[in-house]
Formats: sequence, structure tokens, C-alpha cells
Amino acid sequence: MDHKRTFLIALSCGTALGHAPDARPQAGGAPVNDACSGAIEIPCDGTPFIADNTFATTLPSDPRFECDVLPVFGAGTIWYRFTATQSAVRILSTPMGDLTDGGDLALLQGGCDGFTSLRCTRPLTGLSTRLVSSELEPGQEYYIELASSLLGPTQGERLLTVECLNIDPPSNDDRTNAIPFDFCEPQAFATTGATSKSSLYNTVWYVVVGTQFGSMQCQAFSVDIENLSFTVTAGVGTSPIAFSTTFFGRAYADWTSYEGVPYFIEIGSTMPDEGIGALIVSEGGGISGVCDFGGSNTCTTIGFETQDDGVTPLVNGQEIGSDLNGFFAITTSGANAGAVTYSSDPGGDNTSSSDGDLLVDTGNLLILQNNNNATVLQQSVPGIFDTPNDDPEGGAIRFEFMVPAAPMSLQLVDVDNDGSSNQVVLTDVAGRQRTYTVPDEWTGDRSEGEPGMGTLDLTTLNSQPGFGSIATSSQDTAFDDQAVTCIEVRLAGSGAVDDLSWCTDSRAFSAATALPRNGSGVNPMSFGSWSRPTLGGTWVTSLDCSAHSAGGAVVFIFRSPLDGFPTPFGELLVGGQPIFSMGQVHQGESVYFEAPVPSSLALLGRVAYAQGLCTGSPGPQLTNALDITLGF
Repeated sequence: MDHKRTFLIALSCGTALGHAPDARPQAGGAPVNDACSGAIEIPCDGTPFIADNTFATTLPSDPRFECDVLPVFGAGTIWYRFTATQSAVRILSTPMGDLTDGGDLALLQGGCDGFTSLRCTRPLTGLSTRLVSSELEPGQEYYIELASSLLGPTQGERLLTVECLNIDPPSNDDRTNAIPFDFCEPQAFATTGATSKSSLYNTVWYVVVGTQFGSMQCQAFSVDIENLSFTVTAGVGTSPIAFSTTFFGRAYADWTSYEGVPYFIEIGSTMPDEGIGALIVSEGGGISGVCDFGGSNTCTTIGFETQDDGVTPLVNGQEIGSDLNGFFAITTSGANAGAVTYSSDPGGDNTSSSDGDLLVDTGNLLILQNNNNATVLQQSVPGIFDTPNDDPEGGAIRFEFMVPAAPMSLQLVDVDNDGSSNQVVLTDVAGRQRTYTVPDEWTGDRSEGEPGMGTLDLTTLNSQPGFGSIATSSQDTAFDDQAVTCIEVRLAGSGAVDDLSWCTDSRAFSAATALPRNGSGVNPMSFGSWSRPTLGGTWVTSLDCSAHSAGGAVVFIFRSPLDGFPTPFGELLVGGQPIFSMGQVHQGESVYFEAPVPSSLALLGRVAYAQGLCTGSPGPQLTNALDITLGF
């Protein structure tokens, strides 16, 4: 008998890339991996698969997703299994087509007749869903669950990658190595690989020292730790003096502080979550009243020369993991060995390499490392490839920002691929996209005396002539180029990127707004906002039902936007997870709704999407939507 432990991952949105024979739907439409017993085996090497749950069903035997205190069922669940080759796994589910998020992911241990949840996560940003677990055992088998929401076009194709890797605990994994930082200075953190030492999971430590008697406030947020939480201890004490209030990836706490006393912040999750985020601490009052962020644009250019501390150098051939998490998370997909630095110095480490077309003399570049033979995969020093070499099969590099950004430009190097085009895709907070298509010959080839590189302007939709071709662009309606959360560079073959530039405006993340949106315009513009959704205030809206006889008026608020899903009652413009709804009777006139907004900094910058519905003769009618940002 095989006594090895079995782990399961249920993924309610997909089938394997290329639709392998064992992944095709059975008679009746349901895929063969619709139930746990039909889980499809996939490799754990980062190879992308198309996960398609269009016709998957929801079975009573499917385990609930334990992402929160109250577990919930998924919709259209399908199953995969893999064997761990290293001690950690990173799973990424990216929406394709009309889908607006990566779905809910769970990593489970056990067998089809009983499970223990190891990890669970859902897409907080409305984009990709990322799950990381660093507690696996090499050689053991694991299975996957991904689920869709019941509303909107949420069942369909997603791009799924499962990659095994080794992750060491971060340097501040324990209290004795807490990282000091200053008041009003945002501090990026990463809990991936951290151990669980208290009532919280996967915690890391930071410390600030009081300079006066008064009060302190800490606010933290994360792009992928939904149950983010922290505790505060003082001096040599081990009992917490403050516990954070937590709400959908944000947490905050206040406490009384004293001069000269160190305050240790242990940050992690109330559920098994790992990921990245940022925190900030103020002294002498609340963050919004004490910290002056200048209210102007802060612009950054990353040339892949140093880690996010701006000091520690990135060396030639270095694998890029969490080194730049202070700015963005870098993930990759495709048949390659991941993101790696490449020195472009013509007289440097790569002078005799086969990649002379990358020697453009601009410092480090970022490439997708070739994995086609043992020579290019050799590492004399762990984490550093002896021979960095760009993969001829290409792949994708994703930059997922800590906070929404306004991309400015990106340098592309040697992206000439025998007729194939490359793409750079920007995705905003609502899941809308702008796509730049960069044809062959746009950069030219350095080894043939041509420029070999070019800078792509990410602020314009105008055509951009290159060396031998013209880059073009297109975008979804209402795409917001000032609130981009992800940049994906899709390389058709070999090549590199450099000098990624973007700006952020601190004021943009604290202003309360309720902006109208109306898809293709078929719905009446009859849902309005009479006040801003400010923290501690009351949000007042109106719904004009004067085109109907007496009936019902409903306002419903959801986590995600939709571009316009057609229904018999108009276009549905909101979807994903419901937050709350309000309803009342109308007499064929305008009615008003009041919704109190909690006075909680944990909600600062949170977004939601509202839409109205009027009933009564001549029939139900959906209205325009309001895109809500909570703030001041």
C-alpha cells in the first residue's frame, strides 16, 4: 500500500492548456475533472494551462472554500493534481476573455473522501488570483480547487500556472530580527515563506520607537492577503497591547505610546494566507492628519540594478523572486525558468555569450531564462544562473503593483521574432485593459548594426514607429490609465525588458468618489449619487423609477465590475461577490437610499460597484452603475 500523503487543489474555472484528451468534456458537457475523482495530473514547472469550467457543475461533495471564518461553496468546480518537486508552490489563475477575475483557489490536503484546507485565496483586486504555500513536502501528491461566482459571466477560460520552488523564510521571520522603520514612511512587507508563531499565520516583524507621549496608529493593506491582521507588543512584553481591525485586505489599530518605548508589529493573517503588502505608522494622531504625502506625483523608474531597498545590487544571472516586492510582485508564465537579470555591458560578464544582441550597454536587463538544456540551468551559486540566456520560446512577465499606478514607459530589447508580434497589456483596478502590439523588427537587432532596443510610451494610444515596424494599441471602454494594477509583457520569443517607469499620486487613493458608468449605453442613466462615500459619513443615492408604475426599487453593491452582461432587463454592470443591497417600494417616482459608511481607516481606498433596478410596469429595468471608492 502507498502510504504517501495526498494533497488536493480544487480549481473551479479550468481545464489543462491545449485541452488534452483527458480534459475534454464528457457526454452532457461536464468536463472529466468536474469531480475530485477525475482530477487531471499537471506538471509543477510553471507550464501554463487553459482552465475552462464553462460547463462544470457544482457538486454537493465539493469542499467549501475556507478563505474566511465562514466557509462558502464555489461554483463550477474542477480539479487538478500535481506532485511537489520542491518545498513551496505558487499557483496563478489569470482571467481570459470576458472574465473579470481569476476565481477562488484552494489548496487541500487529504483524499476525495475528506480534506484539510492548507491555503485558500480569492482575487482582492479583481484581477489574477495568486496562491502561495511554502509548507509542502517534495515527492508528495497535491490536488487543486478553483471556483467561480454565481453572478455574471464568471465561468469560462482562465490561464492556470502551477510552479514548485524553494522559498526561504524572510529575514524578519521572528521578533529578534524585527525591521525598524520611520513614522509616515510606507513599508513593504512579504509574508511568503514566513512561519506561524502565534495566533496569526505566516507572520513577519517590524518595530518603531516612540518619541513622545501620545498615540500611534498603524494601517496595513495587501493585494492578496484577504484576512490581513497584526498585533502590537511594547518593549520586552509579549502580550499584545493592540489588535488590528480587519476588512478585506486592510487592517488598522490605534494605541497609546510613550517616548523611548519600542513597539513591535507582528503582521500576518487570521487564515492560512501568504503574500505581499504595505504598512504605515503615525505618531501623535491619525495617519490622514499627521502624515503629509505631498499630494503630488511620485515617479519611479526600475532598471533592475538593485533590490527594492535601492542598495543591494542585483547580479548578473540572478533569479528575481521577492527582491522588488516593495514596488511590485513579479510572476512569469510559459516554458522558461523564470525572470532573471542579464548584464548588457559589452565588456562585462556576458561578452562571450550567445546573446550578443542583448549587449546594449544599459546595465541590467530582465529576461526569461532559457530552460532548454542542462547547461543554461546550471547554478554554481544557488539562485544565480551561471549562463543567463533569454528563452527563444518567450513567455510572459507580469508586474503587479502594490498600489494603483500610472505607467509611463517601458524599454524593450531585441524583441525581433521572425514575424511574431509581442504584446504589453495594462490592466486597471476594474479589470479593463489597454493592449500594445509590438510587431517583429520594431527594435531591430543589435548584432546586425541596428538599434536593438526601443522605448514604448505607455501613456498614449497613438501609433509608435520603431526601427522597422509600427507598434499599435487598443483599449477597453473606460480604461483608467491612472489606476493600473498590472503590466504583463508577453514575449513571442527571445528578448528583454528594461527601465519600467510609472507614477503614483497619493491624493488619488484618499478621495471618496462615486463615478457613473453605463456599458454600451442601453440602460437609462437614472441612478445618481447625492453625496460622496466618505469614511464616517452617509452615502446618499437616488433611483429614478418614474418610467414605471408602482413597484420595487433596489440598489445592489458588488465587489467587481462587468463591461455589460446582456439580460432581458438591460445590461448587468456589476458582479463577483455581493457586499450588500438596499430596497424599498416606489410609487412611480424617484426614491432615495442612505448607507452609513463606517469610520474605519481599514476601508480607505476600498472600491465597490453599485447598480440600481426598478420594477413595475412595463417591466424590470437595470440602470447605470456607480463605481465607488471609499475615502475622505
